[in-house]
Amino acid sequence: MLRPASDGAPIVRPVALALAVPAAYEANPGFLVGTAPAGTDQLVVLVDGKIYKKVRRRAHGVRFRIGPIGLPARDLTLTVRAYKDGRVLGSASVGNVYGLPKASFMARPARITDPQAQRDMRKLGGSSRGAWVRHLGTGRTMSWNAGATFPAASTLKLAILLTSLARDGSDPVNGGPWSTYRRLVLDSSNRAANELLVRMGGSTSGGGFLVNGFVASLGGRSTDMYGGYLLEPGDRRLAEAPPAGVESQPAYPTGKHTSPHDLGVVLSSLVQAAAGGGLAARLGLTARDARVALWLLLHPSYPGLFAPVSPFAVAHKAGWLPDVQHDAAVIFTPTGPMVAVAMTYSSAGVSYATSQSYAGAIVRIAARDLQVSR
Repeated sequence: MLRPASDGAPIVRPVALALAVPAAYEANPGFLVGTAPAGTDQLVVLVDGKIYKKVRRRAHGVRFRIGPIGLPARDLTLTVRAYKDGRVLGSASVGNVYGLPKASFMARPARITDPQAQRDMRKLGGSSRGAWVRHLGTGRTMSWNAGATFPAASTLKLAILLTSLARDGSDPVNGGPWSTYRRLVLDSSNRAANELLVRMGGSTSGGGFLVNGFVASLGGRSTDMYGGYLLEPGDRRLAEAPPAGVESQPAYPTGKHTSPHDLGVVLSSLVQAAAGGGLAARLGLTARDARVALWLLLHPSYPGLFAPVSPFAVAHKAGWLPDVQHDAAVIFTPTGPMVAVAMTYSSAGVSYATSQSYAGAIVRIAARDLQVSR
């Protein structure tokens, strides 16, 4: 920035080091954007006060972009220091960042449904089960009964969250209903869900209509919150990866419902938005919104089905009732994010242990057939 000196000549006002990305309460794979003092020849990234990465500057402009460099998969404080000739010019820190692997915002198109994985999923079978898996790092997919609908339980709080974020133009932490978002995801609060529906649509049914429309715009076709619309049965896309067929449609009472396919496309769009693209981004979900949503989904109090059986960080929204055990997750593998959905329902009741075992089998099949650790 320039200001006039007493003799009329411009004087350069030094630019302080500042971090724009990440901000607090984001999930981030070590992608950093900010400004550095002029003359900076090296930037050093510190994690919880310890040197993690040194980056030599090739240009001396004030703007910088680093990474992604990959970060430890946990909550951390990130610091960037600017140096010139070994002398510190400035430092900036941000806390409450959840670190992710380097490839975590990769989003390759779904390119192949693995035949062996499909055979393995069919062996797991189950007339009251459904699964949908897409590895966004490799483009490989698999599914079972993914077009069947199930009682949604709390899984649709994921759709409520993303619809609200996309429609609210303020920063989700500093300007939006942050405490309500936290209760919605971390505690799976029904009251928080109703508050957000009313905030968006004037009533729970009005908000539900908006949520249904948002999911449908992302490619969902069988989700109903309440008072919204349903896509016509039989509306199918040919050669979809993974297939969203219906091997067995469970019978259940009328109410909120969704499918493995719909939850899968919603989470896939969330990852794409975190990288700044995709359908959800075009609907208003900013990269900041998406990274905050992932932070929330990494911190729920209920463990769900995938986190206990995965060695990697898991962002998820579970739904559970006496007759329902569902989980919709993004598993941050070293080769990229994998979206995995498992849904189980039985009017006679569902065992958490059995459902978790089903999720574990899905993860093992994916590890073997979808090149999760290639």
